[in-house]
Amino acid sequence: MDNVTARLEQFRQAINAQADREAAELTRQYEEKRAAAQKEKSERFSGEALAEIKNERARTAAYFRKELSRCEFDRKNAVLAHRNQLLEQLFTEIRQRLSQWTQTPDYTGYLSRALEKAKQELGEDIVIYARPADIPAVKSLTELPVEQDNSISLGGINAGCPEKGLFADYTLDSRLAEQKDAFPNRSELRL
Repeated sequence: MDNVTARLEQFRQAINAQADREAAELTRQYEEKRAAAQKEKSERFSGEALAEIKNERARTAAYFRKELSRCEFDRKNAVLAHRNQLLEQLFTEIRQRLSQWTQTPDYTGYLSRALEKAKQELGEDIVIYARPADIPAVKSLTELPVEQDNSISLGGINAGCPEKGLFADYTLDSRLAEQKDAFPNRSELRL
């Protein structure tokens, strides 16, 4: 019996060893499948998390670009508004000084030079147009016909030859307007 018991014990050990090997193989396969599933789940979760992070980053970047652009626009508008205010103040002061200058003898010299220039450019058959306050001074400087021009507020003259369709502007108003238009384009004033 000992022999049978020993054989039975060997058989039982062989079956247990076989069962242990098969159990170990099944456990290994299960662990591999579980690890693969875990890896796939982790990659999918990481991909979703990464996509969410990228979307949030893009939204945040767009928001800050928009805010930066708005701030830059507001800053430029504030600078332009201040610059325009200063420009208006400057030209208001220049206008006042020109108005005062028209009361000086130098202004009469300016009118005389403007009359000579008008004769040279347009000829002798011209009509001189002046603001009402300047008509007596202009008439004393020329024999040409002088008419009132209410569009001239600062001073100077306009000259025209209606027969030839010629016109020349020698007014302080137009010169001041030209300087005011050109002033913001100076390189020193660019933003």
